[in-house]
Amino acid sequence: MARMPDPSPELRASLKKQIAEDGVEILCERLKKLDPDYYKRCDLKNPVRVQRALEVIITTGRPYSEVVAQELRPRPFEIEKIMPSVDLTSLRERIDIRVDRMFESGLEEEARSVLQYRQLQPLNTVGYKELFAFFDGQTSKEESRCKIKINTWHYAKKQLTWLKRYPDIRQIAHDDA
Repeated sequence: MARMPDPSPELRASLKKQIAEDGVEILCERLKKLDPDYYKRCDLKNPVRVQRALEVIITTGRPYSEVVAQELRPRPFEIEKIMPSVDLTSLRERIDIRVDRMFESGLEEEARSVLQYRQLQPLNTVGYKELFAFFDGQTSKEESRCKIKINTWHYAKKQLTWLKRYPDIRQIAHDDA
């Protein structure tokens, strides 16, 4: 991975504030002017990526695409990519069982304990979002449980799709993992 400079806390706060007030689109336009190459391949709907690119550009005075392309640090290890081989029907059943166990183990109480922090990014995840909707009276408890199962299933499928892009990935039986 290329060495990336750390932005000043003031710069980071300023860009976050601009995203919150004006939306990511304004920063996308700025990125387009400062680094058209990265703009073409950046996930422009991901404010974190747009912000990080601008932080690097402003901090270094160089295009983000140029900083990323610099020589990578050598790694004193080899990377072995592995993933569990899964039967999709079995995976879906295991997700359903796991979500039910999470509820039995106190997921609802856990979500209530962090409700006051719901605006923080780490809580914008499967499980909490659906329970927050239940707490707000937008869904029933059972609907929230079902949505958690469905959204976890969608997330798992996305992960499997993402992993397929690596032709050298080794699959292992999930019981061996």
